[in-house]
Amino acid sequence: MLKVELQEVVISGLEDLGLLTRQQAASPAEARVHAEPPLATPPPVSPAAPDDRDRLVTAAGDADPADSDEDMTPAEFRLRIEQLRLDAEDRAQRRQLEFEMRKLELEADTKLRLRKLELEHEAVKAEKETSPVSSPPQDSFNISNCMALMPVFRESEVDCYFSAFERIATALNWPRDVWPLLLQCRFTGKASEVVAALSVSDSNNYDTVKTAVLQAYELVPEAYRQKLRLSRKNSAQTHIEFARVKTVLFDKWCNSSKVKDFSTLRELLLLEEFKRCIPDKVVQYVNEQKVTSLSAAAQLADEFVLTHRVNFDPNRRPSPGPPAEADITNVVPEPALCFYCHKPGHVIKDCPILQAKNVRQEQPDNVEVFTCSAHVTVGERDVGSCFKPFVFSGFVSLSADDRPVPIKILRDTGASHSLILSSALPFSGRSACGFKVVVKGIAPLSFQRPVHRVFLTSDLVTGYFNIAVCRSLPVDGVVLLLGNDIAGDLVVPPAWSKPQAKGVENMSVSTPNGLIAGNKNTGSCEMDRRVAEPEPPVFDAGFCGPAKIKRKNKKKPL
Repeated sequence: MLKVELQEVVISGLEDLGLLTRQQAASPAEARVHAEPPLATPPPVSPAAPDDRDRLVTAAGDADPADSDEDMTPAEFRLRIEQLRLDAEDRAQRRQLEFEMRKLELEADTKLRLRKLELEHEAVKAEKETSPVSSPPQDSFNISNCMALMPVFRESEVDCYFSAFERIATALNWPRDVWPLLLQCRFTGKASEVVAALSVSDSNNYDTVKTAVLQAYELVPEAYRQKLRLSRKNSAQTHIEFARVKTVLFDKWCNSSKVKDFSTLRELLLLEEFKRCIPDKVVQYVNEQKVTSLSAAAQLADEFVLTHRVNFDPNRRPSPGPPAEADITNVVPEPALCFYCHKPGHVIKDCPILQAKNVRQEQPDNVEVFTCSAHVTVGERDVGSCFKPFVFSGFVSLSADDRPVPIKILRDTGASHSLILSSALPFSGRSACGFKVVVKGIAPLSFQRPVHRVFLTSDLVTGYFNIAVCRSLPVDGVVLLLGNDIAGDLVVPPAWSKPQAKGVENMSVSTPNGLIAGNKNTGSCEMDRRVAEPEPPVFDAGFCGPAKIKRKNKKKPL
């Protein structure tokens, strides 16, 4: 009975340790056969326990398989089971220890690799920081990100655009060599055409591109000066706004002229006044030389006048006595050619156009010159009364939305182009048409006058018209001289009755656009509106042609 109990205890212990199953323990002989090999076989993962394996092998070899179970006492069985349990726990601990060691090795290897990568990255970064860099590499600069920060280009604000662009580019540290490329991405209209006309090397130079664009829009010192002098206050501006506009234009003029101190400002103003007092041809020559001092401009003007006035014989020596008129000769045997009007038959000193221009310059600047015959007088009566039947009221403004200005209008059927006083409206560059017309009367004098677009309201005509601007008109109290270019064949408003002239006799007074005929002894007069056939009024070629004049041979009484 004791043997069976011991067998059950051993089998149960072996089952608990996983060394024996219930099927293997069906017969005692088979149980012994299957139970003994694990005791004699050393554990596969316990290389560090040779004493235990030897002891188990020796015990298994010495014991008799037939009576080993019969000779063992219960205490020995329990001891054997306890040994097997300890061996199993020892093997499990060794496996856990090996796992932990392998885990620590992997963690250490990972940390080592990460530290190695960090050191390599720091070395590359330190090398980049210590190496000298003149400018950021082109591939690291993203132009597309900069386009969103660039100001919008407007052709009406070209000078302000460059200033705003330079401030943004400097603040954001954009490379200067990419400035032209950024500008070309924003340019439109005339600026784009100017840059396209430049060479490849010039188009990559910012200063060259800036200078070319400013010159294309005439934003040079002379353009700023003209804007400053021609700017006038309009009805929509306050005096503070107008003062600010004047200040901005003056600053632009000074900056473009590179005025840095009082001496350069003094030279600039003196040079402007000097150019205003000399002929236009001389002014053009001085401007072409780009002088910045008054002394240099005066020297160039003297050389120009001396060169274009007379020709000297290079083979003739100057006489010791006073020069005679015969010393100044024309050595060219060919027909004389005027260097001023470029017409043959006379030289520049005898040019009638130049002489007429000099006579005009001797008159005050604010007076239009109209000459009359010396032997003709009008008598004691007022000249304005002769034109009174053709004078009527009207309104003018720069646009239909502006407040109209009441004026007096004189209908002149002998004028091919209408004239208006410069003091009637605040004319400026906005109302300018961009061209001039030549106003010419019976006298050999001619005047170039700028043309502005004016909104006219009257009983005769109403609408927008291109009218030449003059500083004065020959008839006092008249602001607008209405010509045939606007009125056509209309003379007076339809509701008016034609006045009857009294006592018309032989008398003549020359006027800019017609001939007043009458008697010297009587006080009556009448206007002869017959237009001379050979030469119609002259206008600038390329801008507008001569106005169509409806010629009538009959006289209209005034």
